Amino acid sequence: MRIVSLVPSITEALCMLGLQDSLVGITDYCLHPAPIVSEKHRLGGTKNPRLRDVIEARPDFVIVNTDENRRQTFDQLQAAGLNVLVTQTDSLDEVEQAWTQLGEATGTAPAARQNREAIAVARAFNREVLRGVEPLPALVAIWRDPWMACGHGTYMESVLRECGFRNVMESADRKWIRIALHGDDKGDQVAWDVLRSRRGVVLLPSEPYRFEEPDRDPFTASGISRDRVCLVDGVLLSWWLSRTVEALKYFRMLRLALADGRAEEGRDPKYGNH
Repeated sequence: MRIVSLVPSITEALCMLGLQDSLVGITDYCLHPAPIVSEKHRLGGTKNPRLRDVIEARPDFVIVNTDENRRQTFDQLQAAGLNVLVTQTDSLDEVEQAWTQLGEATGTAPAARQNREAIAVARAFNREVLRGVEPLPALVAIWRDPWMACGHGTYMESVLRECGFRNVMESADRKWIRIALHGDDKGDQVAWDVLRSRRGVVLLPSEPYRFEEPDRDPFTASGISRDRVCLVDGVLLSWWLSRTVEALKYFRMLRLALADGRAEEGRDPKYGNH
C-alpha cells in the first residue's frame, strides 16, 4: 500500500497504526514522529502541495482534510485521477469517526478501534471528574498581526468544552475570527467584559502561531490579569487523532489547576501526565 498524507496529524496517526512504511509522501509540516518522518519524501505545504510530486509518488490514495487542505487541492487531485480520502475533524465525535475511517481504508480496523475507544474513555473520564465544575470562559488566540481567535465549530472548541472550558467566541459564525484587543469592536465587548472580570482566561497556544511570554503583555494592557493569560501546548490543542487523548488529559488538568489558582504556565508537562 502506498499512501500520501497531506495532513500532519494524520501522518502521525498512520504511524500509530503501523503504516509508516506505506507513507510515500508527506507535507513539509509533518513533524511527528520525528525519527520516521525525517526520512520521508516531502511534497510541499498543506495548502500548496506540489501536484506533480504527488502524482509521481504513485499513491494508492491521498489523504486530505476539510480544515487543513484547500478545496482546490482536492479538485486537482481528483482531476489527476487520484483516489482521495477526505477526512473531517471539526469535533471530537468526528475525530472518533475519522479513526474508524482510517482503519477501514488501510486495513487496520482493530488498531484504529483501540485508538477510537481510548478517546471515548478519556472523554467519559473527563465528564466524571469535571461533574459539577462550571465551564470556564476562555478566549483562544491563534494568530497576531492581525490578532485572531478561535470562533465556533472547531476541534479546539470541542476539546476545550470537554475539559471544562467554554469558548467566549462560541456565538461567532466563523471558525476563525479577528479580535480587537482593547474591546473596541462591539462584537468583542461581551467577551472582554467576561475576561476582565476574572471569570475567564486567555489561552495562547504554541501553534499555529507560536505565542511567547511577551505576547501576554497586550492582554494585560487591556485589563486582564496576567495570571489569567496562559501559554499552552498548541500541538495538543490542534493535532487531532494522534494527540487527542493526551489533549483531553492536559487541558482537564489545566482547568483544575486554574480552579485552584495554580496555573501560570500551561506548557508545563505536568498537565499531560495525569
